[in-house]
Amino acid sequence: MTERNKPHPDAEVVERMERDLPAQSEAEAETRATYQRLIERVGELDLIEPAEGWEDRAMERWRRESGQRRTAKPPRRLPWRQLTAVAALAAAAALIVLVPRCREAEPRPLQVAIERTGPQSRQRAPAIGDTLRVEVHVDAPAVELRVYRDQELIARCPGEERCRRDGARLSLSLVMNRPGTYEAVRLSSDDALPAPGPTGRDVDVLTAREGGATVISEPAIRVR
Repeated sequence: MTERNKPHPDAEVVERMERDLPAQSEAEAETRATYQRLIERVGELDLIEPAEGWEDRAMERWRRESGQRRTAKPPRRLPWRQLTAVAALAAAAALIVLVPRCREAEPRPLQVAIERTGPQSRQRAPAIGDTLRVEVHVDAPAVELRVYRDQELIARCPGEERCRRDGARLSLSLVMNRPGTYEAVRLSSDDALPAPGPTGRDVDVLTAREGGATVISEPAIRVR
């Protein structure tokens, strides 16, 4: 396989994210978190519509400047690397315009963020004392947010004082005050959701899916 056809080293990680599969290692979880932060930042961009008639103005300017260039010396040709960079920027601009439209039409069902504490020079990995903020979109008769630590249920929304409801959104803030593996899970169904059991996250998810519920989770967050 040539270097050009060689797949990106993160291609498998992205594919597993799209298939809603759990991270297989701590390194994969950290890579996923990086992509997730990038997706969230793109999703927060505002949609800016160009002023009406911009196409006609652009064409008129092109005709005017094209006529001026005929009498001037030939322009310097851009190296192919610069042309590639321009094309990449154009593609990125198109993505920035299109993504907010998709976000407005179909809100993301589960969003997870970490609010860090302590000095900014601290290591990038989540640590004890950081706050886990989770938000879910309510688009079904029964929607529930659960947070597990090392498979044990530690927060459930609705059902707790720290749970907040704002229109079609449920949110929960949780200080990660103990080491362990934290995971946020969103369950939704047209019928009542089964109550969580004493056996932990995996059995709860399996029971909910067997009952016809949709389950969405984010990569686990390991706190040391």
